[in-house]
Amino acid sequence: MGNFAGTFYWFKGEGKGSFRPKPEIIKSGGAPLRIQGNHSDPFVIDWDGDGALDLVSGTSGGGVQWARNRAAKGKPPELGPFEWLIKPGRPTEYGHLLSEDQLTGPTQSTRVWVADVNGDGKLDLLVGDSVTLIAPAKGVTVENFKKRFAAWQKAFEAASKQLSSGAGDEAKENKAREEFNKIYNQRTEFMNEERTGFIWLYLQK
Repeated sequence: MGNFAGTFYWFKGEGKGSFRPKPEIIKSGGAPLRIQGNHSDPFVIDWDGDGALDLVSGTSGGGVQWARNRAAKGKPPELGPFEWLIKPGRPTEYGHLLSEDQLTGPTQSTRVWVADVNGDGKLDLLVGDSVTLIAPAKGVTVENFKKRFAAWQKAFEAASKQLSSGAGDEAKENKAREEFNKIYNQRTEFMNEERTGFIWLYLQK
């Protein structure tokens, strides 16, 4: 199993569907095995076909990584450092217009499944992700959107600062939270957000 820290644990099976209650951390070279980034999501598979099980993982920042098992078949695993199988797609920044046809690859929070999808004897990758598509609201031009977003962002940052400064004073905090929520919701007047995700298929050559 993975975790947000980017490391890995395993629960040793004891047979008949039961496992040891305490997991063991997976190590590489004496240190915890860790992906490049956060939120490890392991898929165990013999990716390179040498008979030893490797680890493939998604990440919070997108893309797919794998750690090769350098041990011989039947020996205790010796996993090397993670390498990229699929580099993350173009980084997305909140407030920048983004449509589906602009996406070039998995963006954030990738999850991986490995299988021979097209039946050619080679392992392929199915990669799910998470992304927020952003477009101007109906009747709002692109130029107007940019101006209104810049003004909204400035007001939002000020409201956030005011909210944090009111901690400990209930009346002040309630007033600041009310203003924060009001400004936060104003973004729907000029911006459409669609929180979604896609499944990307990578066929191995």
